[in-house]
Amino acid sequence: MKKGITLAIVISIGIASLFAACAAPKTTPTPAETPEELLDRASGIASVKYDQVITAPQMPGESPPWKVWVKGNKMRSEATYEGQTGVIIIDRDAQVAYMYDPSQNVWTKADLSGQAVMSMMTMSATEWAKFILSDPTKLVVIGSETVDGKACLVVESTDGEGKVKAWFWKEYGLPIRMEMESFGALIKWENIEFVSIPDSMFELPSGVKIQEQ
Repeated sequence: MKKGITLAIVISIGIASLFAACAAPKTTPTPAETPEELLDRASGIASVKYDQVITAPQMPGESPPWKVWVKGNKMRSEATYEGQTGVIIIDRDAQVAYMYDPSQNVWTKADLSGQAVMSMMTMSATEWAKFILSDPTKLVVIGSETVDGKACLVVESTDGEGKVKAWFWKEYGLPIRMEMESFGALIKWENIEFVSIPDSMFELPSGVKIQEQ
């Protein structure tokens, strides 16, 4: 009898704790107010997925959104245009990129080790954060704005490539919007989710033929 009462008390406590956890408000980090804090938060992101939209003069209208998955130093991007899906898989540790052309049904391997500057298509949101925020001598903090409901720190960075204005999400340190003066390009990061991503997302399909660039 005593054993049954004890078990009932344990179950009751467990259920009460569960409801208390569900009812507790979600805690969020204190908003970052400096580039250094933003960089620290972006560097701590283990995996993230988002949509990336690029608008540039050389592109007719707004390009199809790229669905992007980032885990550590690996990134996978996919975009669908006229019913065909192109894929880019990047491994920074191995310094290689694989690009799938659906019109030719071909995977092309590219060596990234000799590239001094990465392109808009091959940089992840976390890499953009490190690229812009890591040199405080080139940064000017403009102020704070809210973009898509996210409190952002607005900064301007100037280097040999021209001026870049970027809106960084204070809570996580990721860019939400970026304007590149020299290219006349606009990049937006939307539908950001911090999720666990399987390693298989960054693997090539089995049996594919690869050509060297």
